[in-house]
Amino acid sequence: MSAPLEVLAGPFTIWVAPSGTAFTDPSATPSVSWTKVGTTGDQNYSDNGVTVALSPTYKTFTPAGSTAPTKVWRVTEVLEIEFGLVDMTAAMFAKVMNDASVTTQAATASFGGNSNVPLLQGVDVTLFALMARKTGSAAGDAFNTQFQVPLVYNAGQPKIVSKLGEPDVLDVKFTALKDPSLGYGKYLVQSSAHS
Repeated sequence: MSAPLEVLAGPFTIWVAPSGTAFTDPSATPSVSWTKVGTTGDQNYSDNGVTVALSPTYKTFTPAGSTAPTKVWRVTEVLEIEFGLVDMTAAMFAKVMNDASVTTQAATASFGGNSNVPLLQGVDVTLFALMARKTGSAAGDAFNTQFQVPLVYNAGQPKIVSKLGEPDVLDVKFTALKDPSLGYGKYLVQSSAHS
């Protein structure tokens, strides 16, 4: 990457793990607890890329003697990580569908072998830890940039868009919940390798 180094391009690759899993250093390969979303990561996302949106809402106060606000409060904060997944393997479909189980059925004389995922998800919502990582940081190509979000759930509508001549796309929208000690987590810009 050439100067200016602070200008980054390219999509994030999303990794999820059970909530409470320790985050991996940005320069290290994620541990086996972490699952890359998409068999080949960002190669399995639609060309809309990955959107990381911090969306606060505000409330202002305008006194009776003024036409302009004089005070402001932040009243809500929402963090969402959204992308279109084009990996339609049973394992990836299950992962984003509430971390559902995959059942493998062997072929029989009357029915072909298959892997299947239940569509009814029930009341309980699976919580994940999430890392969104990209190659490159403001310090150079050799380093990574990473979001670390301790609690997320998939709030995306489980809708598959199928069109002739285009890949099927599953809408994924991981929405953060506030962790009692880590809040929404961190944005890390790696500047050196670990020692």
